[in-house]
Amino acid sequence: MKQLLFTLFFISLAILTSGQPLGPGYVIHFTDKNNSPYTIANPSEFLSEAAIDRRNRQNIPIQMDDIPVNQTYLQAITTPGAQIAAVSRWFNTAAVWIQNPNIIPGLQALPFVSAVVPMNGNGSVKSKSNWKSKPFFENEMYDLSFVQNSSKALMTDYYNYGSASNQIQMVNGQHLHNQGYRGQGIAIAVLDAGFSNVDIIPAFDSLRAHGRILGALDFVQPGNNVYQSSIHSHGTMVLSTMGANLPGLMVGTAPEASYWLLRTEDANGPPGNSEYLMEEYFWVAGAEFADSVGVWVINSSLGYYEFDDPAQNHTYADMDGNSTPITMCANRAASKGIFVVNSAGNEGSSAWQYIIAPSDGNQVMAVGAVNASGNYAGFSSIGPSADGRVKPDIAAQGSGTAIVGSNGNVSNGSGTSFSSPVLAGMAACLWQSNMNLNRVNVYEAIVQSGSQYQNPDFLLGYGIPDFEQAQLLMNSIEMLPGRKHLINVYPNPSSTFIRIECNQPESAIHRIVISDISGKALIIEDYSQTNKVTVEYGLTELPAGLYLLRVDLDSGPETIKLIRF
Repeated sequence: MKQLLFTLFFISLAILTSGQPLGPGYVIHFTDKNNSPYTIANPSEFLSEAAIDRRNRQNIPIQMDDIPVNQTYLQAITTPGAQIAAVSRWFNTAAVWIQNPNIIPGLQALPFVSAVVPMNGNGSVKSKSNWKSKPFFENEMYDLSFVQNSSKALMTDYYNYGSASNQIQMVNGQHLHNQGYRGQGIAIAVLDAGFSNVDIIPAFDSLRAHGRILGALDFVQPGNNVYQSSIHSHGTMVLSTMGANLPGLMVGTAPEASYWLLRTEDANGPPGNSEYLMEEYFWVAGAEFADSVGVWVINSSLGYYEFDDPAQNHTYADMDGNSTPITMCANRAASKGIFVVNSAGNEGSSAWQYIIAPSDGNQVMAVGAVNASGNYAGFSSIGPSADGRVKPDIAAQGSGTAIVGSNGNVSNGSGTSFSSPVLAGMAACLWQSNMNLNRVNVYEAIVQSGSQYQNPDFLLGYGIPDFEQAQLLMNSIEMLPGRKHLINVYPNPSSTFIRIECNQPESAIHRIVISDISGKALIIEDYSQTNKVTVEYGLTELPAGLYLLRVDLDSGPETIKLIRF
């Protein structure tokens, strides 16, 4: 199956050009996927077993948008002179360079082409005005001097995290690692600008030794080596916050996960650090590939709002959750069961200030940055989204974050590019702890464990998550799809009382325990001598908030979330 998938991918690459600007950019929209050799009834012909399994686990059907773009259509549009840069099966489009505009009428006349749209005012997957885009890692800061480790691992911790201790302990990530959840079996796609020297530096030797780097591909310049030292090292540093394993020096948040390394950002030019909207379409192609090979988590430490051509720029109004090409794709990836994590941006102290695409996505977890003390980092982009939603969603350490550079040394970096993968790696470990759940459940558990969940703001969103609390929330019964409830609790939410009914024949309620979301027991009521199958309990002594209700039955305990308003 893997061989077939790569064959299909490289058939597409064979008709792609270099991602470097070869004329004005356009998006060609196709009318259909008629006469395709693929059908949704046989998805193994175009999706890996891992991709199908991820969808099946989350009850996500295979749909027509999963069918690859008709290869005949792609071959046909290259004949008049369109040079294909990126292809999208989800949106049935091809992003192309066109040097000679005289060929456009001929392209539009093709019976399977519905539109040829320039990448300016309406240059999107759908019609929209005023596009903008810019990678925000240009504003990030790196201290590339070697960082001597001065921290000591707790005796009970599985890892000696070294310089990464603070960023992991801030989110209580060691709790999951100590339980054995370190990312095993979870594939993470890293969409970035380049991964120089990942194939040789010691920080990733355990990934290489255990075959956990599943592949490395370049969507900007197909066939390019993304490890070469001349390519950008941003992806190397991002990967290190998740995958590094240098005990005593630095250990990442998901050191035993598997990784796809996908270059979608052309940070190397030409000329220099030029920016153009086509890079969002490289991201689209990378995300669709990540879906097809079965990743569970995408980390994207990229974001866009401004380009060299002002006609392509996005406006703040475009940050509405589902308008820019990259944000629409990020949402679509989430709808396929992928947990999409994206840096909020580093524009907090600029005139722009706000989050940038695709962190505005209504199905994307946007991650802001705090410093080592857990306070807002002034560079971190702020919310809300243009339609008023809380953004960023959550925050992690992004100022003075421990990273590994392409020279192999542990150093410090600042930017939401690093807070995002810190969170993404922990999300992978959290999901690993309960693979019966879907990506919405994972999102809700992380957000509800946030330090500001009751009072979110537009600097840090719902605050800094606590992954021990998130795991408790993950295990609450109403988050388990398809599982039979052994108890009914109603009304929930409630302001006055709850009624608890046992659904299990010949079983009784022996005890109820109401805890805060940290797990601290606030109320314990023992019914072991009464054989009750129904219990009513008043809530007036509890302040408004989110709680965990555990009910001990003959068959064992059941836990659900309880909300008092």
